[in-house]
Amino acid sequence: MKTSADMILSELISHGEVDDQMLLNATALIRLEDWDFLESALVSWDNLPAVVLKELQQNTPRNDIWAKFFLRQENSSRAQVDEALRVYYALDPDALAQLDVLAKQPDRIWWSTLAKSNLTFFKFGALNNRHTPPAVLAAEIDPEWWIVAMNNPRFPVDVLKARLKRDPLLALELVNPELDLVRQLALNGKTRAIREQAMRKLDELY
Repeated sequence: MKTSADMILSELISHGEVDDQMLLNATALIRLEDWDFLESALVSWDNLPAVVLKELQQNTPRNDIWAKFFLRQENSSRAQVDEALRVYYALDPDALAQLDVLAKQPDRIWWSTLAKSNLTFFKFGALNNRHTPPAVLAAEIDPEWWIVAMNNPRFPVDVLKARLKRDPLLALELVNPELDLVRQLALNGKTRAIREQAMRKLDELY
């Protein structure tokens, strides 16, 4: 019975058919044994509400997996990202020293500095997070990172539209692209590969 409930709840969470209270209840269940499907579904989200992240922060063992989970969450707080970075870079004194210096800075400078850092997970944590200033997200031009920045919910809409106008194929790399644009690529993409990729994207979105 528990296995069936585990699978049903995990399906609901995977399809987003839950509210904050249901997500909170799920965090309580995964601390019990044999709720593997539910735990997998819950931690696959990148936009868990702040109230759920607070619960997970209090009740989850600290390790690299924990750190990466909080660094990819768009709603993680500054304190959560700072702790996640300190866990991940626990054996890197230079990274920890940078965090100590940044601790004295106001939020805008703190997030902006992380976003411009050469340290992978400093940058990863900032570009994924909705607290990072929109102008900083728009300024990211490194091909390795700019899709991450564009998928941030606070990425400037006008900049995104301009980029998509120049290169519609970028829509296939966005988490939540405009459906009409993806449909056009599925119908009129220049190559079969593009059309097939657009069709797969439509399947994901539906």
